[in-house]
Amino acid sequence: MRRGKFLVPLLVLVCVAGAIAQGFDPERYERNKAALGGNQGISAKSLLVHNDYIAVQLDDNPSADYGRFNIGTWPENRTLTYAYPSDPWSSWVIVRVDGESYVAPGGGPSCDELEPLTSAPFSIYDWPTDPDSSYIYGGWYVPDYPDISVYQMLQPVYLVYPDDTTGTIFIKYRIINNDTECHWIGVLLQLDTMIGDNDAAPLSTILGYSGIEEDFWNCDTCEFPCYWFAYEDPAGPAGDPDQLIAMGILCGFEATPPDRFAVGAWST
Repeated sequence: MRRGKFLVPLLVLVCVAGAIAQGFDPERYERNKAALGGNQGISAKSLLVHNDYIAVQLDDNPSADYGRFNIGTWPENRTLTYAYPSDPWSSWVIVRVDGESYVAPGGGPSCDELEPLTSAPFSIYDWPTDPDSSYIYGGWYVPDYPDISVYQMLQPVYLVYPDDTTGTIFIKYRIINNDTECHWIGVLLQLDTMIGDNDAAPLSTILGYSGIEEDFWNCDTCEFPCYWFAYEDPAGPAGDPDQLIAMGILCGFEATPPDRFAVGAWST
């Protein structure tokens, strides 16, 4: 069984999206989804980093889907989030400041966009020690609060090296408030899963499998999953044992558990 993992720290809300519905028409869905791309006809400039098993690429064109990324296996280039290795656009981060939302540039949510942070353009940086790879780092600022900076780091890592070399992407957000006032700030990361050729990949958590929307809150009396899985086989966990599976980590391995984790149809 082949797996790709996502390690997501420092998040308030994580949303994993797929096409989950009865009577699903994949061709119609694909046409409608492609039409929603935020910057059709604008060539993406992509930064890419990888290790021996997994890769992440990011659009670093300020006129396109700046800062958006997608993930796939390496070197096979099999898809884990839509539509790697094509241009990334359908997964995004939203920063909420004092009740107002700001999304990474591109299509999707109807809210104001974050602005490129010229002092920290997205670039590739070397990691000083082996075996982890280089990483992508850069950011945006909040247009109504220009003293609030948002930084995004993406790095292929090994969780337990050399015993476990499953491909893993470390996703980290860092927000710096240089304003003279305090603000309420939240972060939402929406990941658009597509496992292999299956853009309607079924998802499950350690609390069970469901083909419909799920919503989990992280509280003292709530059941909250530390992992989620997305399957290449439409049969989900009961399918081909050799299918490609994506695994997301919400707790442990330096991940800060989010306040909320939601699974639903793209782009709800």
